[in-house]
Amino acid sequence: MTETSDATVAGLGPRPVRLNHDPTTQLSAARTGVLDALSETTEPVTVQQLSAGLGQHTNTVREHLDALVAMGLANRIPGVATGRGRPPIHYRAVPPERSRPQLREYATLASVLAEQISRTSRDPVGDAIAAGLLWGNALGAKGPDGREGARSRTIEVIDSLGFDPAERPDGSVDLRQCPLLEAAKQNPTIVCGVHLGMAQALHMAHGAPAEEVSLEPFAKTGACILRFRQNGSAGPAFVLPPADTSADASADATASRTSPATADPGESRN
Repeated sequence: MTETSDATVAGLGPRPVRLNHDPTTQLSAARTGVLDALSETTEPVTVQQLSAGLGQHTNTVREHLDALVAMGLANRIPGVATGRGRPPIHYRAVPPERSRPQLREYATLASVLAEQISRTSRDPVGDAIAAGLLWGNALGAKGPDGREGARSRTIEVIDSLGFDPAERPDGSVDLRQCPLLEAAKQNPTIVCGVHLGMAQALHMAHGAPAEEVSLEPFAKTGACILRFRQNGSAGPAFVLPPADTSADASADATASRTSPATADPGESRN
């Protein structure tokens, strides 16, 4: 038995963080609905715009928004005056990784680890994908073999992880949320590479080839794009956004823009 197991059995160490430290657990159903609607918007909105979408009175929605701002779950943003009178006030949801204590600390940890890998690894993208493969394998999401089973199960699992996938007519999948968005913005090479490896591992768990899965981080307004290629179609598995500057550890600019489809988690990179 390892030291960790001994400590667990003996009851040593701290207790888990209580859920009531998460402010969202204190919301009513009505207030949760307002927060969910606000979180789904891609741009800051006014009370009137949000009220129209919810079909509720503006005073009711304003009351909920004021409470969300007080709890740190939303921000007020002054608008631009277009005439006489005060400028309109807009509202925007605070990302979960910034507003909720547990997620905030994990997001900070993810950012620090991503920065360390970026600075020290000879192959940042390959190491990130390898870590993602280990993560995906640890999820243990196995099921019937075949591409359709692999695709549907992969989408199901990434949905449960908070990526809010939306399938498109062309077969691609928009990932409309990211549980580590701030970390991904700071270091997409590593964080998005880990997410790609995780998706590839889920795909492989059903006997489908990992190289059929590709990821385009920050590919469009409001989403990253996950693709499931078939019949050996060509294309890079990982395309970084043009603004990415986190891959400066790589001397080859082309290599920093694309990566191999898979990485061996057990491969030594000395």
